[in-house]
Amino acid sequence: PADLVARTPRSSIDRLYRTTSFTGITASHGAADLTSGRDVDQTAEHHPSERDAAPPDDARVRLAPFPRGAHVGNFFHEVLEHAPFSADDDTLGHHVIAGLRKHGIEGPGRRELAVSALRDVLTCPLDDTGHRLCDLPPTDMLAELGFVLPISAALTDGELASKALDPGSLRRAFAADPTGLPDDYLGRLATLSFVPVRGYLRGFIDLVYRVEDRWYVADYKTNDLGPHPDDYVPPRLAAAMSHEHYILQYHLYTAALCRHLARRQPGFDYDKHFGGARYLFLRGMDPQRGASRGIFAEKPPRARIEALDALLGPGGFS
Repeated sequence: PADLVARTPRSSIDRLYRTTSFTGITASHGAADLTSGRDVDQTAEHHPSERDAAPPDDARVRLAPFPRGAHVGNFFHEVLEHAPFSADDDTLGHHVIAGLRKHGIEGPGRRELAVSALRDVLTCPLDDTGHRLCDLPPTDMLAELGFVLPISAALTDGELASKALDPGSLRRAFAADPTGLPDDYLGRLATLSFVPVRGYLRGFIDLVYRVEDRWYVADYKTNDLGPHPDDYVPPRLAAAMSHEHYILQYHLYTAALCRHLARRQPGFDYDKHFGGARYLFLRGMDPQRGASRGIFAEKPPRARIEALDALLGPGGFS
């Protein structure tokens, strides 16, 4: 009989060509679900401020006794995705009970505590304009807006040329206008350890909403920064945004939304029609304190978003 010999493959597999996400870019090796695009909320780790003693019960943030962990973050995300922002407490309670049961965090008083905290979130002014989630009509909101952005090609002398997204290219895009960034953030971007990628960037934006012809990106965070309201002042939030690379996250979300709006809204202009990013740290939000606690607000410079958009390939918004 004739000797059988396996064929030798003549093609090669491009191991850089794949789908990634914000979690895939920033997570350590071995983390799960790196390509789904779903944001993995905070772990159970507590990052307390430097205080001599814990505050008394009547001075703590409302959610101080609530459990921590990624499953708690998923619970709040799901309730805010499905419950109407104008819902009364009974309707909110219906969504809360279902969510507590689904995520295994039922317990005495937790329904009432979660409803009260969600009411705070929905009625808290998001910035000095005074707009609140509960005031937004459904026609001006998009919940869990999914996107897939190509990062596989760029125009070079009129021809498509393959390129990869890597930590160095991210740093260069942010360096186009570093105004407002933490002093060490460009260096931290360059030290990200993800493997360069060609292919696609996938993600889901918790909430996109419109106020007076300006569009905003919003993201819910249940990170526990401490039990005291002052643990959620702007400097503390800025430190968390940098440490967890949420700064990179809202830049990616902004680039994705602007591409979407450039195709959906005639005459879209970044300066005129994009309002900025709002990161809502749910544990620290309090209507009595307004936007001074629990809310990170920023609008990236146009040059930085344009550089990031160009890094993702042709077809951008500018």
